[in-house]
Amino acid sequence: MAKTTYSLGTIQKIANSIDRSQDLSQALNILVNGIHAALNVDVCSVYLSDTSNNTNILMASYGLNPDAVGKVIIPFEEGLVGLVTQLSKPVNISNAQSHPRFKYIPECGEEPFKSFLGVPITLHGEQLAVLVIQQMSARKFVDRDLAFLSTLAAMIAGNIALARARGQIKEFFSHDNLAGGKFSGIAGAPGICIGTGVVTYHLKDILEVPNRKAKDIQQEENRLRTAIQAVIQESKDVGVQMGGAVPETDKVIFEAYALIAGSDELINETIGRIRSGNWAPGALKETIESYAARFESLEDPYMRERANDIRHIGQRILRNLLQEEKQQYEYPERTILIGENLSPLDLADVPLDKLAGIITGHGSLAIHNRYRSTASMPERWLLTVTRA
Repeated sequence: MAKTTYSLGTIQKIANSIDRSQDLSQALNILVNGIHAALNVDVCSVYLSDTSNNTNILMASYGLNPDAVGKVIIPFEEGLVGLVTQLSKPVNISNAQSHPRFKYIPECGEEPFKSFLGVPITLHGEQLAVLVIQQMSARKFVDRDLAFLSTLAAMIAGNIALARARGQIKEFFSHDNLAGGKFSGIAGAPGICIGTGVVTYHLKDILEVPNRKAKDIQQEENRLRTAIQAVIQESKDVGVQMGGAVPETDKVIFEAYALIAGSDELINETIGRIRSGNWAPGALKETIESYAARFESLEDPYMRERANDIRHIGQRILRNLLQEEKQQYEYPERTILIGENLSPLDLADVPLDKLAGIITGHGSLAIHNRYRSTASMPERWLLTVTRA
């Protein structure tokens, strides 16, 4: 049996690499190669699902014939990959060649492979792709392997949905299956809101911060402490600035941000990394991602959502560390704030009398309700776009 070498840190490393990828093709190749290295399997592949034509298209693979990528097309009603699509649940088979749905595809060169584990990649109930691992020896993959694949499948789903919505894979899909640049989403409240979109973004993504040798460890420690104190004060000030527009119960959000930013554990872990030689921004990145990964590993959806809060806090500390000037925006009447991953602090930047709604690429209905309550928006609607 092949020895597995993965951990929570492995998932985090693969996810970080995917986030920095230039396009979907690179992201999928990072995924299959990362899974191969972690599980020590002979084959790892991703098949994109064309639901208009009911076919799966091989789009990335480690172990199969590279010439087959983009060319091998398997109908939903054929093969084990098609079975995963039809069942919309994992298929785990110790001897694939003995299964009635096994289909030999000469172009892939997959005949010697026996063990098969396929996991559907879905988003909001929509079939997007199938993630497959195969092994030459006959064995049944264990629950830990399934959990590992399912976690990565959930992570890559947003990348696939976004690429499809942008028409970046249209040469492989039928025209009827493309969204034409439109993004479907989940409404956080009923109704219709009309306004002017304002896209907000951070000048520096914490995931993109490189590790770098600290030139002066004491200076890096001082920079970190100064940046953290700035964020603590900033979080406290937000509640005061918003005055009576924010219910007392919701001011806890900003108080919690201040407490997390100033927690001894966060500060000490980051300083420990600085003293090990990393500069402050790199040490902060490692600490924040370590915290976020812990929350993302929890079963409770609400607790998993806290990973985003941790990253928002890290982003704010980073901005102060790098002494970045805050982006200046002009907010028109009935502004609809748009961002990849908005936080309550981003929301607080907009004058309340001009904020009509928000569109965020990440989140959940629970987090939307928090936004809505925070902004006191009885007629303002919240939407999560496809990459949620």
